[in-house]
Amino acid sequence: MRRMVWLVARGSVAAAALVLSVLLPTIGHAYTAQFTGRDTSGNEYTIYRDFEVYIATNDDWECCQPMVPWCMWTTNDSKKLSHYHFLQDFTAQQQEDMDRYLEYHYTVEARQASASVWYNCHSFALHDYSWASLIDQAKALQYDYTEVAGTTEDPYEIGMVCDHNGAHSSVIIAVDDPDGQDPETAAAKVRGKWGAYGKYDSTPDASATYGPPTAVYRAL
Repeated sequence: MRRMVWLVARGSVAAAALVLSVLLPTIGHAYTAQFTGRDTSGNEYTIYRDFEVYIATNDDWECCQPMVPWCMWTTNDSKKLSHYHFLQDFTAQQQEDMDRYLEYHYTVEARQASASVWYNCHSFALHDYSWASLIDQAKALQYDYTEVAGTTEDPYEIGMVCDHNGAHSSVIIAVDDPDGQDPETAAAKVRGKWGAYGKYDSTPDASATYGPPTAVYRAL
């Protein structure tokens, strides 16, 4: 059975980050996601990619789904993490067009990596996984991270993870207000993977859909 999921509507790249995480579909279903590219003439077009979802229902399994190689788990206590896995990455031309699309619509700075379906913002920021897209942001934070207070005794620092309303994860690469006790002003600049789009350096509020950071975490 195949279902269609609109991951990124025109002008709404942020939807790519976590739309799939709230669906939590049944294991074994095949889904199709849609993305948008922009060619050199300024024409925008739809790109399709199929993916499968793996729900971590049993921590005793060697993987959340037997016989698949792309598993995810927490660093502490080895809790399995639900994720989705795309069956084919973008072509070089599609990557170029998706990079062009995002950079046309959003104010980002240095691109650190081009578009790829192999991993998402949570995979990159929380565990540096590059073979599947993490769904369980909250579970990963629960077992592998602790929230930072943003005080003199517990300041915000480079390398910490920002949670953007549960919809996005990024990494602080420049601190703004280390002890202001406000996640929104913790970072001057963050690095994040924009869903299946590229990995970029930007201000924390570059995407109005993600919103600014609502909490900051350090790894345990």
